[in-house]
Amino acid sequence: MERLLIVAPSWVGDAVLATPALRAIRAGRPGADITLLARANPAAVLADAPWYDRLIAWPTGGNGRPIGAFKLARRLGGERFDAAVLFPNSFRSGLLAFLARARRRVGYARDARAVLLTDRLKPIKQGRTFVAESMLSYYARLAEAIGCAVDDHRLELFTSDADRRAVDELLAGNADQAPSLATGKNGPLIVLNPGGAFGPSKHWPAERFGQLADRLLERFGGRVVISGAPGERAIVERVASAMDRPAVRLTDSPIPLSAVRELVRRADLLVTNDTGPRHFAIAFGTPVVTLFGSTDPAWTATHCSGERSVRIELACSPCQKPLCPLEHHDCMRMMTVAMVESAAAELLESGFHG
Repeated sequence: MERLLIVAPSWVGDAVLATPALRAIRAGRPGADITLLARANPAAVLADAPWYDRLIAWPTGGNGRPIGAFKLARRLGGERFDAAVLFPNSFRSGLLAFLARARRRVGYARDARAVLLTDRLKPIKQGRTFVAESMLSYYARLAEAIGCAVDDHRLELFTSDADRRAVDELLAGNADQAPSLATGKNGPLIVLNPGGAFGPSKHWPAERFGQLADRLLERFGGRVVISGAPGERAIVERVASAMDRPAVRLTDSPIPLSAVRELVRRADLLVTNDTGPRHFAIAFGTPVVTLFGSTDPAWTATHCSGERSVRIELACSPCQKPLCPLEHHDCMRMMTVAMVESAAAELLESGFHG
């Protein structure tokens, strides 16, 4: 039996963008024994999928970075993998596959790791500059390198019974505590995602998320959930403080990241910075308004009919920097509440849900 090791992307959004390639590898190697190795957050997002036989979460330290590469490599070395497919571009992932003695090591020749690979893919460049292309195509070439054609580029995620129970309890519990939330049950469920791990350059001002929420509740009724990781409590609080109406705050009523998938699946609208939950929405056909600042939409393009993108065209954007190098953050500051409301209202009025 062929034994494959797949190292998943390091970021949540990238992990979702890799799902067409993961699905293609499973379809192209139906008899293979496939192990998926992922950091904790991508592992939670890719849980419950049928494309692997076992899922290993790479141990991480307090900063979220992988630790124990040599110990993990010794463990994986006993598996005698025929091939390792490396979705991250990191030297670390290449070294791990090398130390684990995978016979084939397939990945992009980046981050000074070409010598560690047996099958070296070249990224598209113009001179020394990487050409912006959708990660869907970028990841598809990894699957194709081991003979697995990617004919279906749909993003796909799955949820569990535990996820569904967690979201049921979240919404029912908060409605009991705040009767005004219960009265909105007949209107849309609107999820706001004002944070993002990449850095502040991706963040639309939190107060504007709050102002937007009030406007949408005034027009459409319904309920608002403000999503945020535990470390984003301050951002979530600023959104809630800017609202005249009540909202559910995930930092007060936390649910696992896997259950956030279900929350987004169930939503009638997601308004988000360019970060992981955006891709949850696309995978589930949930209408989504994505706010782009420092990042280039070309890298994550999916051409989803249920997505509306809002972006300010500036000479300095996209800079792809986590902090504004010019210290003005105009790419997000110049984005008005009215602009985002218009995009959100278009989706709510159309009733789109794939």
